[in-house]
Amino acid sequence: MTYIPTSNLNYGAQLDSGNRLRVSQLTCLLDIKQLNNDAPLFIDRENISGATQTWSPSGTTVMSVTSSGDAAIAQTKMFAPYFSGKGQLIEITFDDYQNESNVTKRVGYFSSDTTTPYDNHKDGIWFEADGSDYRLIIQKSGDTILNVTQSSWNLDTASWFDPSKFNVLVIQFLYLGGTAVKLGFFNDGDIRWVHKYVHAGISNGTFIISPNQPVRYEIRSSGGTGSCEQICCQVASEGSIDRIGIQRSVNLNGAALDANSVGTKYALIGVRLKPTHRNIRVEESEFNMIALTNDDFLWEIHLNPTVAGTFTYADVDETSSFQAASGDTVSNPSTNTVTNGTLLYSGLGQGGSITTPYLDSAIRIGSTIDGTMDEIVLSVSPLSVNLDITATLNLREFL
Repeated sequence: MTYIPTSNLNYGAQLDSGNRLRVSQLTCLLDIKQLNNDAPLFIDRENISGATQTWSPSGTTVMSVTSSGDAAIAQTKMFAPYFSGKGQLIEITFDDYQNESNVTKRVGYFSSDTTTPYDNHKDGIWFEADGSDYRLIIQKSGDTILNVTQSSWNLDTASWFDPSKFNVLVIQFLYLGGTAVKLGFFNDGDIRWVHKYVHAGISNGTFIISPNQPVRYEIRSSGGTGSCEQICCQVASEGSIDRIGIQRSVNLNGAALDANSVGTKYALIGVRLKPTHRNIRVEESEFNMIALTNDDFLWEIHLNPTVAGTFTYADVDETSSFQAASGDTVSNPSTNTVTNGTLLYSGLGQGGSITTPYLDSAIRIGSTIDGTMDEIVLSVSPLSVNLDITATLNLREFL
């Protein structure tokens, strides 16, 4: 098909997925780069059988397979939230995606089940090199909604497209009402749309189960040898974000934690997503702490630490998307000591005072490909003996 210039508003890059004139002020939801490492706080990786993933100082990770059953997967730990009525714009860069015999390469905005080989119940949108052809695919929990080869792309069959080179995949959609999905690639400085899938008014139900998805790269071998390069990505909402959500809080139910050993870190409160709700964004907004004794203390917030003793997560309630755990209290001398993990925040509190800092970070609790949930743990370390302290943690759960 003949490429239609972007100066034509009906086909060009100037219209968002809600058919509104696109503006330059995107609201970033995910921003992933690999400048100095393979971004382990943001990307989870699975290498099945003999597959490998090797980071390069050039800012890319080479994903390779050599024999049947090999699979390498890189997936963002956080699912990007979608805001109703506002277009979702995904841009993903990749290289070395040319067809290789008996090798499948995928890149897009999608997830799968959490059981190895992580190839079932896929939900989302992606570009695929299947070993002999190039495809654009949409699946709804494993049911195929769209599967079109390059020769059938309905906006531009893209004779200019060379997947062996550096490329930028662009996906835009509006989930509210199932408005059309557009897929394209950058070429000659423009977004060149290659296919449009229309769902509203034609099909029943939504075109994917969840509009909240991770960015994912993968390569699989069914007997061939091949490789591809993961580079960077961004997911944005095409409009300002109204911070609409449910404000929730967890606490120690008025009990106090007995922290007696100077320099030891004790777990106060932990939170993580429910395994069934890993696509929901939950943000830690603030916390409150008060020392009931005249002792100063160091507070810290950790990502995925090791907590000793019994630190059991349970659903906050049946309507929430996350679970919480509480540290041992005065009636049960504290055994929930904290080690390892990634320190995200820290501060100092004076005896008898309340600490209420506002929390803001690019890191939100997410999950690994196999469904292991990230944990955020609030801990306290006394600066003198016999500290008794209690705390609350407030969160916003996006709709």
